Amino acid sequence: QYLWIRRKLDCLNATFGGSLGIRPIAHLRPHQMLWASLTALRSMASRRCRVCVTRIEEDFIALAVGAGCLKFGEFTLKSGRVSPYFFNAGGFSTGGQLLELAEAYADAIVAEGIQFDVIFGPAYKGIPLCAAVAMVFALKHGRPGLPYAFNRKEVKDHGEGGMIIGGPLKGRVLLIDDVITAGTAIQESVHLLRQFPECELVGAIVAVDRQERASPESTKSAVQLASEKFGIKIYSIVQLNSILTYAKQEGNSGEVIPPGMDEALEKYRQRYGIQVQMADSISSRAVAAAKSTAAVRGSIDERENEAVKYWSERKERIEKEISDLQQQAAEYRKTLDDIERKISGGLGQRVLEA
Repeated sequence: QYLWIRRKLDCLNATFGGSLGIRPIAHLRPHQMLWASLTALRSMASRRCRVCVTRIEEDFIALAVGAGCLKFGEFTLKSGRVSPYFFNAGGFSTGGQLLELAEAYADAIVAEGIQFDVIFGPAYKGIPLCAAVAMVFALKHGRPGLPYAFNRKEVKDHGEGGMIIGGPLKGRVLLIDDVITAGTAIQESVHLLRQFPECELVGAIVAVDRQERASPESTKSAVQLASEKFGIKIYSIVQLNSILTYAKQEGNSGEVIPPGMDEALEKYRQRYGIQVQMADSISSRAVAAAKSTAAVRGSIDERENEAVKYWSERKERIEKEISDLQQQAAEYRKTLDDIERKISGGLGQRVLEA
């Protein structure tokens, strides 16, 4: 956590200089590093965008644009909104593109620290995704035994039959899909997974989170609504904030992204975007690190109090034992004096008699 936040603060200093009021990083201790990161995040809250784009996000955006999956222009969505960008995961149509896409998913899963036992891909787009991501975990992340599974749209009444193909659905299940529009795929998956009492859906990950209101009346996105409805956390490789920040970075506009697209993306976000409250990975990780540090510090304080109490009680016991020993020593000394007097008196009497 210390090294991770240190790298992020290096990025903050490089991006904003001293405007965030952060002390020189070389002079910060770990707990000061955490506090400085939270201070910086509060300063960034009004910007409503990420400070920097991670390597995973940069690689994914470049891949998606190169494959024609992430397009910029004017696109009319099902909701009737005219969007300046459009994402279609079906455009990853070659083995090389699928491999890079699976690596992006796997890297994002590892970066988020998601704990899971099985990868599940809902039909149809989730099928190649779960298989490819499982292969990447076997090749790059040392998990050759990681099972994956997917479902059929219709029940098969011959052959092996059933609805599930692949590994057994046991333990913690991570759902993988391309996007979440209305949450239908997750709803069907939750209903399906409930038929397997030995498994638990612990989360879902998608490629792109559009971070826009699900409807004009709603203040939350489809991802947020699905997360609240099913009680799971939904992760993403990139968000609208990441795409906008990437478009604003020097060298990307005009080469990877058409010129002037950052303004169109900003206007679209202002009109349809949700209020992002600590939703990006930098802030969530910083908060998690701060909570972890507070928990550790609380545990240390508790153990310190227990140690102080233990040694105080032990000191009292030792002092009492010393006092008792001193009292016994005084009694022994008195007894010895009495014996010596008796011996001396007896010897003197014998000498006189002799």
